[in-house]
Amino acid sequence: MVIVGAGIVGASIAYHLARQGQHVIVVEQAHPAAGATGRSFGWISEGVLEGAPDAFLRREIVADWIRLAQEISDLWVNWSGALSYGQAPATQNPDNRLLPSAEVTVLEPGLRQPDSQAYFAAA
Repeated sequence: MVIVGAGIVGASIAYHLARQGQHVIVVEQAHPAAGATGRSFGWISEGVLEGAPDAFLRREIVADWIRLAQEISDLWVNWSGALSYGQAPATQNPDNRLLPSAEVTVLEPGLRQPDSQAYFAAA
């Protein structure tokens, strides 16, 4: 099987076919993730309200990435968490907390005028 493109879609197809025992060759014009995949923000988060239409899908995606990171030792995923204003994190992680602005600026030094507090959803 020949897969054209080593972005997230091509790499995923190649990975899953190889896991099924297929012989796979990936052809890429430049290098893996050279196009849109390598330039994307790539935020993986389950931090939505429980009743949100995509809440289940987000939880499944996070679980899939955790499984993938365990299977592929050199897969780089930075589980850093997320900051948000005005709404508590939807996930029930005991490390979630409300941070004062001084702690917010430690996590995000580029914020010029952070609110007085923000919610931190742990990864």
